[in-house]
Amino acid sequence: AGPFAPAAQAMNADQLDIATGSITSGITSLSQSPGFAFFTATAPDPVGEGILVRPDSDIDSVEDLVGRKVAVNKGGTGEYLLLKALAKAGVPADKVERVYLRPDQTAAVFNAGQVDAWAVWSTYAVAEIGADKARFVADGTAIGSDNYSLNAVRSGFAKEHPEVVKALYAYLHENSAKEKKDPAAYLNVFTDAGPTAVNGKAKEVQISFTGKGGTVDPIRPEDIKRFETVARFYADQKVTPNKVDIAAHLIDIEKLS
Repeated sequence: AGPFAPAAQAMNADQLDIATGSITSGITSLSQSPGFAFFTATAPDPVGEGILVRPDSDIDSVEDLVGRKVAVNKGGTGEYLLLKALAKAGVPADKVERVYLRPDQTAAVFNAGQVDAWAVWSTYAVAEIGADKARFVADGTAIGSDNYSLNAVRSGFAKEHPEVVKALYAYLHENSAKEKKDPAAYLNVFTDAGPTAVNGKAKEVQISFTGKGGTVDPIRPEDIKRFETVARFYADQKVTPNKVDIAAHLIDIEKLS
């Protein structure tokens, strides 16, 4: 999954029906007249998201980020992970410079030393760690992340085709459980060579991350409480102008009809 913001815009424009994103980018997208709702929840990634630094960096703790530049995607997972890590460490957010970059454009900037750290998720972290170009100074567990992965559906599509949404959920739920048990079977499905293939150490890293990750599940009351915590945190950090009412944009997949 890449950044969710462009997908949210496409759903709002009736150009996309379903997309995967995070609760963090979801909240910022929901603050702008959303035309979509979320229908699944996957627990926060304990080991595959966090703050990366280069292997030879002298940054060994979140406190060491003071006075440094950290690449983040604005309003999404990266900005959330950085702000959450700083808050937990008692470091004022204005003591660290946030450099807003698209995740797919950040690797070159990070590897060239133009930023000191990169707050990011596994989609991009695997390649860097697998190539021995980065290490986590803090992962999701250390940060205390509430950054759920979610699946969103265009509101009109869910109303018109509830049976399709329910069928998709059933498929995702069943296969995410299988993937967690046997991550290797879900890698290199289309090609085992070339730029889209995962090989070597990167493959080992991806298998490890996936095996420790969550599964695609219905959105439960306890999940909503954690969503609300993120929404409140974003409002407190001025990422959103007000606290977003996340509960108003959730679908109970078991009651969808």
